[in-house]
Amino acid sequence: MMKDQKNIAFDPFNVDMMDPSGDFSKNDIDLWYYKDPGFKNVSSQFAYANEDKPIVVPTNFFWGEGNNFETFRKYATFTCRFTSLSDPTKFIVTDAIMESNPIG
Repeated sequence: MMKDQKNIAFDPFNVDMMDPSGDFSKNDIDLWYYKDPGFKNVSSQFAYANEDKPIVVPTNFFWGEGNNFETFRKYATFTCRFTSLSDPTKFIVTDAIMESNPIG
């Protein structure tokens, strides 16, 4: 909630952190809430376990509905998390990129 009692929505905000001595430091690091993207489907062909292969995931990022393209492009760290179907405690996280479709 902002000082004027309005919801912060998707505007940037700062968080003052308390250090171990009890002092608050002004970090001036912007944080944002964002609307979770909507993933439509996964597009890939067969690949061996040791083979790198692109996976295309058409996604609705809700640009203009709370999410800002330039903010995502500048600050977002894209990753993909793959979880084992037979053992959900096993997973791997890989780097990802945001790309236009068709690629290029």
